[in-house]
Amino acid sequence: MASRNHSAPLDPDDDINPPGMADRHVHSIHALAEEIGMPVDEVAAAYEEVLDELSDQAEVTDYLPILVSKRVKRYYRASR
Repeated sequence: MASRNHSAPLDPDDDINPPGMADRHVHSIHALAEEIGMPVDEVAAAYEEVLDELSDQAEVTDYLPILVSKRVKRYYRASR
């Protein structure tokens, strides 16, 4: 999985994130990395790619941390 095309990873000023959303994503990345036993940097790259994909389609962004986490978790479980 490649990293995001945005200027900075999980930038709070990023136009896809409403205020406070970046904090929710950072928390989700750390929790997910701990849960699946993978390095945070690697999980962050995968998470950000999936976030880009889903953000393009999302009309409601409140559930993005949950949906992205589920997809990334599924990806890592399938690759084991």
